[in-house]
Amino acid sequence: MWRRVILAMATLHKIDNLTYAAMEDGFTDSAHFNRCFRDTFGVPPSLVFKNMNRFES
Repeated sequence: MWRRVILAMATLHKIDNLTYAAMEDGFTDSAHFNRCFRDTFGVPPSLVFKNMNRFES
């Protein structure tokens, strides 16, 4: 689960679409990703990604 959450976070950073990132990395939908993210980190992903500045590598 940890690995899928991390992969989805990386995908989300690249494409900025939560549903696509979740499904691309093995979650059934964005709600499933949200639950797993909250279970893993103790906060919802919106709290983490809301004010994050995007950058190009």
